[in-house]
Amino acid sequence: MRPRVTRIPRRVWLASAAVHAALAGGLYLLLPTAPSRSTAPVSSAAPADTFSLSLALPSDEPPADAVPVPQWNPQPEPVAEPGRLPLLTAVPPAVPENLQAILRDLAARPTPVATPAEDFPLPTIPSDVKSVTDIQPVEPVTAAKPDATPSIKGAAKFSGGKPLHGPLPDGAVAVYLLDRSASMGLNRDTFDAARAALIATASATASGSKFQVLTYHGTATPVLRGTAGKLLVSKDDVLADVADAVAELKAEGGSAHEVGLRAAIALGADYVIWITDASDDELATAKRVLKAATKPVAVYVARAANGTVAEPVELR
Repeated sequence: MRPRVTRIPRRVWLASAAVHAALAGGLYLLLPTAPSRSTAPVSSAAPADTFSLSLALPSDEPPADAVPVPQWNPQPEPVAEPGRLPLLTAVPPAVPENLQAILRDLAARPTPVATPAEDFPLPTIPSDVKSVTDIQPVEPVTAAKPDATPSIKGAAKFSGGKPLHGPLPDGAVAVYLLDRSASMGLNRDTFDAARAALIATASATASGSKFQVLTYHGTATPVLRGTAGKLLVSKDDVLADVADAVAELKAEGGSAHEVGLRAAIALGADYVIWITDASDDELATAKRVLKAATKPVAVYVARAANGTVAEPVELR
């Protein structure tokens, strides 16, 4: 399909040509006429006028319309007098007048001079004073002695116990063995009675005699820490510590009777006072340890039951 072409009438063309011709004539009339050029021949001689360039360097003289800048000329520093600070005679105008007065006052003050030590006389001591203690008596300070009696919290808590034996032969070593297995704590009164009897018996030990207190359940240990394998010497402060340690014991664990008896005999005991709730069969088994002892030892068993501790009976 061919595109459709629109034809412009002839009279339109003629009108457009006339308008453009009129506009072109008007513009030609309005433009200025260009100057005519000279047709004289060009001469090779130098031109009459030459071009010169001059530079004006700045002068040291200020311009006539310049504003003068004020200059501050400080005064020479005055020479200070001996023993005095330099005088402040000229202060820039920026410093306030009141501050200038303060500075001048400080500068006018004399420099402090240290006074020799000999100018201060030492105080005189009266002739009747012979020593410093005469001026200020000093009382000697002595440390307070601790209460070393066994009647403290351990013994006071279990004060109803009775000793399990009387005086032992001189030089005899006694080892007190306490069963603190869980079965001893089934009846609380029974374990309390056992601790009370042990504290009363240990406290009755003759002064200066050697002894030890062991407890056992699964293992055997001394009631006082740091004394394993050692014997104690009976005196007030040691007995007080033993009483406190026994008062803090608890019934727990198994019943290793042979372990406890073997540890007591190993300390070289002459007498073993054994507080336990062991049955006859258990005591019969423990006799094997007694037979294996390398030296003669007397073992006495105090049965604990029903809140009481029976009289000791020798184990044979």
